[in-house]
Amino acid sequence: NSCYLPRLVIPMLPEVLSNGSCSLQEGVPRYVKSAYMDYDDQGRVKGTHFRAGLIQSAKRLTYIEAQYLIDGDPEKAKEHAKTEPRYTDKLLETLKMMDRLSRTIRERRKKAGMIHLELPDVELVYDEDGRVIDAVPEDTSYTHTLIEMFMVEANEALARLFEELGVPLLRRIHPEPVPGSMDQLREFVKVAGYRIPKSPTREELQALLDATAGSPAAPAIHFAVLRTLTRAEYSPQLVGHFALASSAYAHFTSPIRRYADLTVHRALSKFLELTDNGTRPPKSDREWKMLGKELNDTPDCPDESVLTAIGNNCNQTEDNAESAERELRQFLVLQLLENFIGQSFPALVTGVAPVGVFVRLDKYLAEGMCKIEELPAPQKDGKTVTNPRWVHEKQSGALVELNSGRSYSMGDRLNVTIVEIDLSRRQMELVVTDAASRDTGREKQLAKRLTLGGGAETELGGGFERRSGADARAARSRSRDARKDDHRGDRKGKGKRQ
Repeated sequence: NSCYLPRLVIPMLPEVLSNGSCSLQEGVPRYVKSAYMDYDDQGRVKGTHFRAGLIQSAKRLTYIEAQYLIDGDPEKAKEHAKTEPRYTDKLLETLKMMDRLSRTIRERRKKAGMIHLELPDVELVYDEDGRVIDAVPEDTSYTHTLIEMFMVEANEALARLFEELGVPLLRRIHPEPVPGSMDQLREFVKVAGYRIPKSPTREELQALLDATAGSPAAPAIHFAVLRTLTRAEYSPQLVGHFALASSAYAHFTSPIRRYADLTVHRALSKFLELTDNGTRPPKSDREWKMLGKELNDTPDCPDESVLTAIGNNCNQTEDNAESAERELRQFLVLQLLENFIGQSFPALVTGVAPVGVFVRLDKYLAEGMCKIEELPAPQKDGKTVTNPRWVHEKQSGALVELNSGRSYSMGDRLNVTIVEIDLSRRQMELVVTDAASRDTGREKQLAKRLTLGGGAETELGGGFERRSGADARAARSRSRDARKDDHRGDRKGKGKRQ
């Protein structure tokens, strides 16, 4: 796979291919493999066929530029153009048609239970020497989703084709959550004022995400849901993709940057060769079986054991690439934050452990730790607790002080001060700036849980409703914090773990 480090791409293929003859360029003919799909008014696929062909890109557009064109503001679009801003009537008509179809497809997928997470992301700003000088919110134009919807449809189409043929394929699978993995999530959302079933379905999880979207609780709850999901990986198993509500899924759309996609292209090439470029597809079950057998006998369609080995290797190299990107980003951001030691920032608690509280700075999304011995001394009856006894409550995942009920839970809002940065270890040490600044709405509930156990909650109308106490806490939180979050699948040609 290609590795996307800050300001540096290490391509899977030689750059003369990945940035040259295998890369789309405006007005330049390129060889392609295409999945053609016909849709009805509800965005359901009515017919699919495949071809190898030649295309010529009519226009290179940035995501923001395309969004302004869809919104009917070509003058604003020109401000974000990377090439000469010439917009034909056909281009504008096609963009709007793509927008309508993608929204219809997205609505169909949402009804099928597709999981949509709202998680924050930022783009780093660099100086000429490659040092980070700032971070800005990532572009959230709908055009990112527009492209994602079409890529997902093409990926599904290829997976369905080879499933019908009975030919193994290296798929992108995302298994359902393992039994018991939702227990901590249930306790967490219960403390936050929500209720989910013991074994929630995909639709019930998405109902929770929809109920919290745009609220102060969204970052914490959406992050908690993400942590309960299994990791997507490459495998020939016929498992499907849980988060996308897809029964058959295989990465097909990026053969120049993912080897898994390249294996799919090789298999499709052989299919097209045996069907005269898709013009003579099998017409009966017997013909499908015969073609499947012929494909299985070719080196372009390896058996499951070979695909499993390839998949394991792709999974490992993908993990390596993501770890490298994450670690280098952390290093560059911490390098910047060395200039801000002693300064305070708003932050979110992302994890709790017996040794302390893990916190992520809102602006830079850099994580650090507040050690347990450095937590502010809690108050009880107006007096400072001199010997605080902090306990990591496993049921809710909160860190609770037994004498006062003061607690720290994933999702709490804090102001924190940077006290130390260790670049060699990629670590940042923080302290809570002002104990009174945090969202303390959970403390009474957690203290009661520790002494009495349990806790009542209300589920209204079959959905996920807030308790009245949580309503008040949410209102107070809203007055303190306004956040904007986004989660994409394949983003900017690079892709997240979907």
